[in-house]
Order: sequence, then structure tokens, then C-alpha cells
Amino acid sequence: MSSTPSQQESSDESSTFFTVILKDNPIRQISLNNIVILTGQSTYETWAIMMITLWRTMGLYELVVDGIKPILNAGKEEIKAYTVLRNSAIGTFLQVVHADILKVLLEKSDPHLMWTYLVTEFKRDTAYALVYQLGNLCHLFTAYDATKTLSEFIQLFENEWYKLYRLARDSNEEYRQDFANFLQKDLVKRDFLLGFLSRYKKNIVDNLTTKTDLTFAVVKQRLLDIDYEETTHTALAT
Repeated sequence: MSSTPSQQESSDESSTFFTVILKDNPIRQISLNNIVILTGQSTYETWAIMMITLWRTMGLYELVVDGIKPILNAGKEEIKAYTVLRNSAIGTFLQVVHADILKVLLEKSDPHLMWTYLVTEFKRDTAYALVYQLGNLCHLFTAYDATKTLSEFIQLFENEWYKLYRLARDSNEEYRQDFANFLQKDLVKRDFLLGFLSRYKKNIVDNLTTKTDLTFAVVKQRLLDIDYEETTHTALAT
């Protein structure tokens, strides 16, 4: 059976896929100074957004993210183009990933395997991401110490709370949507904050909990006022 013109055209495009990409996107020096270095889960989200944009700019998205390879009977020029682009991708990884992660990453010779490994290892919207972040939030119950100011602890609490809320909100699962609605309730957020501080600031928490109608914003402001007074008093005493 003979191939149709459209099938022949598709075959021709496949056989020169990387040759065309390299022609349209010749290898050139690109400044990576503004790319966040991947150090772990804390920087992955920002890093991944930047890298996807960079892969597209360099013409490497299909090779790195999609894992496209030359067709089975690809010609020498196509294989050569693929090799040049692959080496460019690996060289880019070397500049945007922390050395501790590179130790494992360089065991994989294929840029797509490298990308897949990093996504699997550090992306947090996996099946267990919500549980992981819930653990991070609950860890705050023992995270406060005398070296931290109340304002620092409150900022940490709000950051971890928002991460948990966002993970729940952005899921299509009904139970996660219910959980996101629960986290949105003002009194829930207020009581969690006071609960985490109760072991370390018992008198302050006791005074605030005598008034059950206080919103999270009001409680937060009162804690910040107390923090300011304590910091000022310490500074004057020294």
C-alpha cells in the first residue's frame, strides 16, 4: 500500500525534526543568571516555571520535557543535530541545579530522564503532597523557640498555611476542595495559630482566647503589637 501525501509529509518532518530545530535555534550562549538554582522542594516550583520557559526559548522543550528522540532510521544529520541539542540541555542542567542534586542527576545521561527525575523527586502536587505539607504545618507546633520573634513565627505560619490551602484548592478531588473550604474559615486559621503558640506563650494565648469573637487579623495584630513591645523593651534594657 502506498503512503498518502500527508503521511509522506509527516514522515519527512519526523526524519528531520531535530535538524530543523537546530537550524531554527542555533546553539548560543544564554545568560542563566536570573534562573533560580534548584536546591530542593522549596525552590522547585519557581525553578520549573523558569526552566519550561527556557527550554521553549532554546528549542529544547520537546527533547527535555516530552522526551522525543530521533526516529529509528534517522539519518546522520538528524542524529548529529539531536546529539548537539542533547548536550546543550545537559550543559544547561549543570548550571541551574545545585551540586548536591547533580551528583544523582549526572548518573542519567538523557536530559528527559533528568527532567523526569527532578519532577518526581521535587514536585509537590503528587498524591502525597497534601499529607507532606500538612506535616510541615503541624511541625510548627514544636518549631517556635526563644530565638524567633513572634512576627517571624507568624510569617512562617502564614506561608505554610497558604501552601497547604493552595494544594487543597488546586485539586479536583472533592475531599480536597472540602479541606480547602475548611482552611479558608477565619476561626480555623486563628485557632491553629494560637494552638501552635500555646506551649510557648501560654499567658498571651490565654488572654486572647477569653474573647471568642476575635478574628485572625485582630489576633495577628495583637501578637505583632506584643512582639514589638517585647523587642523594644529588650533593646532599651541593653
